[in-house]
Amino acid sequence: RTIYIPLPTWGNHPKVFNMAGLSVKTYRYYDASTRGLDFQ
Repeated sequence: RTIYIPLPTWGNHPKVFNMAGLSVKTYRYYDASTRGLDFQ
């Protein structure tokens, strides 16, 4: 199984999900340069 988590995220989240047997994928939702949502 795969779980998608946002970036940035809490530092422990990827490890917790990996230890639970999940494959971790990430996605961006925040663009720091525009201080807004990243829809790309």
